[in-house]
Parts: sequence; C-alpha cells; structure tokens
Amino acid sequence: MSFTVNLTETPLRSGTFPAKVHSTREIKTKKGDPMVFVDWSLLDGPDAGRIVSQGIVFVPQMVSRNNHILRVLGQPHGADVQVDPDAWVGRLALVKIVLEAQGSQVVEITSVGTNTALPQYEEIPF
Repeated sequence: MSFTVNLTETPLRSGTFPAKVHSTREIKTKKGDPMVFVDWSLLDGPDAGRIVSQGIVFVPQMVSRNNHILRVLGQPHGADVQVDPDAWVGRLALVKIVLEAQGSQVVEITSVGTNTALPQYEEIPF
C-alpha cells in the first residue's frame, strides 16, 4: 500500500520566545574545537512545542559570547571552568530566532529573570 503525504516543514517564525533546553550534545568541530549543540523547546507562541537548535563553539575568539551563554544558563563562567552541557537541560531562557537561508537559527539568548513579562515560567530546580 502506498500513500502521499506532504512533508514540507513550516519554518519557525522569527522573534523572541521563551524556551527551555530540551537536550544537548557535545561534538568537536573540524578544527577539533569543543562545540555543543543545544536543542531548545519553544514554550510559547505560534510554534510552541517545536525544537530549534543552536551550535555553540568554545574558542578564545568567542569568550565573551560563551560567558554570556553560560551566565544565562546559570552555569559557572569565567576563567578555567568545567563546561557540563548535561547541566543545561531544563534551563530556561528567551531565545531570539531569525530565519536564514539554512533555516531558523537561534542567534541570541537572554535570561528569563531579566524579563518580568514572563512570570509563569519558573526555573526547574536542581
């Protein structure tokens, strides 16, 4: 038996949305640098429940951005920290999504704690 189905995926909408870290996976870039892929689960808006990924490369040129991401996720940051992506799972943030040629991308994250418009979202206790 055969059937026809439309598997065209609707791109995520651009904007800033509350999200939580659904999962993480550690890899190495082609140059051997540590990289973490974060799968964000959107919590609100027209795309609630959908997953959008973000790749984070940990290299000296990105130290300011890396510290910002770790700070937003409530993780140790600064000099000589042990990065534990598994500890990110369940953490909340506001993610800014833009639609690019390769699809929807997370381009920025900010702390939920700095946005009083989202009182219904609470950090998952660890």
